[in-house]
Amino acid sequence: MVSVLILDDDPDTRDLLMQYCAFAGVRGLPAADASAALRIALAEQPSLALVDLRLVDSDGIQFVQKLRAAQVGKRTRVVLLTAMPIIDENIYLSAGADLVMQKPLGIPAFQDLLWGLA
Repeated sequence: MVSVLILDDDPDTRDLLMQYCAFAGVRGLPAADASAALRIALAEQPSLALVDLRLVDSDGIQFVQKLRAAQVGKRTRVVLLTAMPIIDENIYLSAGADLVMQKPLGIPAFQDLLWGLA
């Protein structure tokens, strides 16, 4: 089954993305902070990780770098989400993200991210 790690310190955003997972019939794995998300990612090896760029305890780039350093993290597609304007996407891609997208993420965009993961 496809699983989606959702790392966002905003509970409303996490809940919304969890609802998207339920709607799409995929398993959502919510995390409020980077350390919990890394433990979940290593244990569950999700197909996709939706990662907020700005976190209270870390930032999305640091999380991506730690995930990519772990052997299992190389198989997870990582999408950084931000409410800020995307100025230089290459910074995030060179850190290991597969894609950078603007918040709020809508259902059609979420479904597009799931395409091909099954």
